[in-house]
Amino acid sequence: MVLLVLAVPVGYFGYNIASTLCTISSNCNGGSGGGTIANNTGGVSVSGTIFVLLMGSDERRDSSGHVVNGDVPHSDTMILVAVDTDHKQARMLSVPRDMVATIPGYGPIHRINEAYTIGETQHLTGGGPALAVKTMEQLTGINIPYYAVTTFDGFRQTVNAVGGVNINVDRPITDHDYPGQGSDYMPVYVPAGPQLLDGEKALEYVRSRHDDPLSDFGRNQRQQKFLNAISHKLLQPSRIGQFQQFMDIVKNNIRTNLSPGQILSMGQAMISLGKGHVQAYAVGPNFVTQPTFGPYSVLGAVLVPNKAAITALVTAFVRGDPPPTPGAPSPSSTP
Repeated sequence: MVLLVLAVPVGYFGYNIASTLCTISSNCNGGSGGGTIANNTGGVSVSGTIFVLLMGSDERRDSSGHVVNGDVPHSDTMILVAVDTDHKQARMLSVPRDMVATIPGYGPIHRINEAYTIGETQHLTGGGPALAVKTMEQLTGINIPYYAVTTFDGFRQTVNAVGGVNINVDRPITDHDYPGQGSDYMPVYVPAGPQLLDGEKALEYVRSRHDDPLSDFGRNQRQQKFLNAISHKLLQPSRIGQFQQFMDIVKNNIRTNLSPGQILSMGQAMISLGKGHVQAYAVGPNFVTQPTFGPYSVLGAVLVPNKAAITALVTAFVRGDPPPTPGAPSPSSTP
């Protein structure tokens, strides 16, 4: 979502900045797919629904763009976005990182966020993003042609560039097991009430989960809330003056297989959506079981999807219908 919103001011400068976008795209000369992108006299337009898997990664890369030796990258955040340009809507589907999923080629007993790690550490074709996309496709049955990955540094820099983001924190966050540098942990605290969060505090707000009574589910809600808030700040006309600053952030921290033309097109489409047209969907407690025994016990605390409930949720997400409300969860039932 940050990638698409950052692309908005680029639309004012046209294709003369395509070389900048080529630095982040593995599909610099690519076409459409997953929607129709057409060249019209008035510029580039998008039609249909475009699916993009957004991932936030804790990876660190060297000056050559390779993951730092010894680093094991994870996709801490996975949100599937559908931009429906025909109906001027956007939808976000959040999936908890600890949900069990089948990783193509590696079997069914895995956390879904392992796909990104395996793809990167095993140096598979397309790396972590490609395997994460295949895994999400396996889970949802949706053809997902595009992905975008941003690093935590890019997140911090973007928030700081807009002067921080105002969030009304629903309840205080106290996390004594927040991931610090390397394998270390550190305590973090975000007070309740209206807050202006800088880059570091914003990252703590969207990443912390140990103190949340809803755990990953609560974190997913916070992430969607924050994306809406920062999107509104990024869409302010005054951001045009920060064009080069945002381009530098994009170049250094984002990877995608969207082509430059598609980034421009989707950025323009995001402008036309307007406020209040991003609908949130999430795999919540009632869509999973939490087994404490059986084959999943080797993974520790994981969430096993209720296939019927997930299917209903995905169907509503694709159609733009209201999210379904399944029955109460069964914490220790066998899936």
